[in-house]
Amino acid sequence: FDETGSRTSTTGNYMLYNFKVDAAGVTTVHSPGSWTAAENWNWGSIPFQFSDGTTTPPTDIDIPEHDKQFLGSSLVAVGNTLVLANYLIAIILGVLTYLNRKHKVIRCSQPMFLYMVLLGCMTS
Repeated sequence: FDETGSRTSTTGNYMLYNFKVDAAGVTTVHSPGSWTAAENWNWGSIPFQFSDGTTTPPTDIDIPEHDKQFLGSSLVAVGNTLVLANYLIAIILGVLTYLNRKHKVIRCSQPMFLYMVLLGCMTS
């Protein structure tokens, strides 16, 4: 480890494992290669076998296209309506608070605090 507590690359040893299942269902594990900082990749005598049984890598797969619209349009409309109602109610209550700021109840409720509560309701 170095002075910050991290491992240096020379202390690492990475192994490549190949799990093979035969027709009888028996799994064997082969280690076709390993990596160290001093030797880089060291390939053994057993080639890496891919899932199709060959030693050639498979071709790249195409990522399928899918619709990322998870909500239906009616549900989006309901959500937008509720947000709009929230904004309108907060604005109306803010205007009423401003117009009645001299009233005893509003003064005791501290208009600045009421505005902050309304702002919080609009951002939630």
